[in-house]
Amino acid sequence: MLAEREWDDVAHSCCYHRQYSALNLLPWQSPPCWVDDPDQDLSTPQHPTEGRHEAAMLTKRMLALGISKFHPDPIAAIQAAQKNQALKKETERVSFTTSGASTHTARTV
Repeated sequence: MLAEREWDDVAHSCCYHRQYSALNLLPWQSPPCWVDDPDQDLSTPQHPTEGRHEAAMLTKRMLALGISKFHPDPIAAIQAAQKNQALKKETERVSFTTSGASTHTARTV
């Protein structure tokens, strides 16, 4: 395939097929890798079964979490990113609580 087509065409095709499979898309639905401008897709009236709005919303979520729209498994990537964010917040909270308690204890001793 790569010998017959440009690298970016092959990469885009592979991405499409991986997302199509991971998201269990129907043949007429769009994967996130097809979304060029999520805001434009969301503001454009489209047929409800086409899936462009859903793809645009998913793309916006991915980009907001720092995930490429070309990720092969968007849902897994979003879940992993959200878990990492939650762990980071918890670590910061525990660190802040621990350092605050240490500072308080040091002042009263």
